[in-house]
Amino acid sequence: MLRWKLPREEVEVTWCERLRRSVLVMLLMSMLVVVASRPASAEEEKRIEVTLMVSRISDGPGGIDPRAGRLHQKLKSQFRYESLNVLQIHSLTLRIDQVGTELLPNGKKVRIRPLQLDDEGALLAVDVEGAVRGDYKLRNGHLLVFGAGQDGDGKLVISLEPHW
Repeated sequence: MLRWKLPREEVEVTWCERLRRSVLVMLLMSMLVVVASRPASAEEEKRIEVTLMVSRISDGPGGIDPRAGRLHQKLKSQFRYESLNVLQIHSLTLRIDQVGTELLPNGKKVRIRPLQLDDEGALLAVDVEGAVRGDYKLRNGHLLVFGAGQDGDGKLVISLEPHW
């Protein structure tokens, strides 16, 4: 059996080579951790601010709440009512696929989830328990208005206004 004796310099080079490879592996692993902790795409980093206004319209006295001016302009030609009162205003800042939930005065929940944001607008999934469920494409600053069921002597009306 033949045995080769390696000169001392070659053994040191081999040891340095192993050290170099170990350092490279650790650097690659740390880079993978950094890449994995970042959001998967720029789409996930986008945020949409959604203003959710809950109002009640009824035939009873009370007038038009000044905070509901834009809503009143949209509704006055479509519905007959004597009063429009703002009950709640919520501001939700949501990422793509993040669900925002708010409790309505009638005990039901409204859920909003941005699905997509592009140059043409924001696609929002909206779910109001027992009333509305759908996906709606909205332009920046435009109102989406829908009914949310009975509330005492009137009807709840929800308006959503996205901004990005």
